[in-house]
Parts: sequence; structure tokens; C-alpha cells
Amino acid sequence: MQSLVLRDEVFSTISVRTLFYPCAGDDWRSVVSLFVPEITQFWFVDICYRPLRQEAASIHIPAGLTPAGHAEIIDVECDDVAGDRYYRGMTPFIRKQQFHHDASGTGVEVNWYMRRGPSALRSLKEPIGISSVRL
Repeated sequence: MQSLVLRDEVFSTISVRTLFYPCAGDDWRSVVSLFVPEITQFWFVDICYRPLRQEAASIHIPAGLTPAGHAEIIDVECDDVAGDRYYRGMTPFIRKQQFHHDASGTGVEVNWYMRRGPSALRSLKEPIGISSVRL
């Protein structure tokens, strides 16, 4: 497998250091490894993130990142999930975790959002620098 390297010119055109990735599934690890430390806030969205609702859920963290505190679970109140079979009575939530990037000393925030991509994007308040990355 060929490795992917992003050149500095790519990041010089991005003023907002937030990445939004809908339907991310387990791809989040490689995306974080590729974009840290230039991107410091990540939003990974997928309806399959149910198991991450537990604060003690086991997460395989990419090399070079160290957890900085415990995960925070935030329930998201919304009207657009009523009757959606994928939610099955579960309230959408965000699992927010802070990390320390060992090589650069940069603080990194990773958010796993258990929700459909379009709904999550409509509710996101932060501006986005990069969206829809598929490796």
C-alpha cells in the first residue's frame, strides 16, 4: 500500500482547522494520523457509533496521540430522528475526547457524532476547513 503525504501548500490554503467526515465508520484513525497536527478539531459522524456512548468504550488510539482526560458524552436533542429505524429509540450523542499530539505538543479534539451525516452537518456550529475525506 502506498502512503499518502499531504504537502504544506495544502494546509496553507485552509484557515479553519476543523475536519468534518460523514459516514466515517472506523476510517477516523487513518484520517487523524494523516491530518494531525495541522487539523486540531475532528468531527466523525456515523450512525454505527452506538457502542461509543459508553464513556469506558475501548477505542484504539493512533500512535502518537495521548488521551488528555476522559471522554465526555453529550446527548443531542433533535426533532429529525422520530421514526428513523437506525436510531431505534436512542438519542443521538457526541463523544468528545481531548488528545495530546506527542510530536508537536498540539492539543487535538476528536468528536464522534452518532447521527446521520446531513443532520449532523446542519447542526454543527463550528466552521469547517475540510469535509468528506475518503482514504
